[in-house]
Amino acid sequence: MKNYASSSNGLGTEERILSKEVRSHVWTAYTDKKGFMQACGLPSTNDVYALDLDRVGKIVAMESGGYSQAGAKRLLRTFSLITSLPTPLTEGWPSAS
Repeated sequence: MKNYASSSNGLGTEERILSKEVRSHVWTAYTDKKGFMQACGLPSTNDVYALDLDRVGKIVAMESGGYSQAGAKRLLRTFSLITSLPTPLTEGWPSAS
């Protein structure tokens, strides 16, 4: 199954993503993109960025580009530290058993 519509045709991001499963993992922010990118220090709209923010909005971790296990581990470790919530890398995460 094709996940994305080939052109926007005036549709928003969610409407262009055809797969309900893929769409359920997308969060769209409608904001001043240029201002947001400058405030976050993001150099390009050609990459995907994942940011961990502390409770006051300071960026404490950032990864860019494609998925990597190392990048995911760094973000999960930081997330665990700033939220005190369990992650797959900490004790207290539900086991699959």
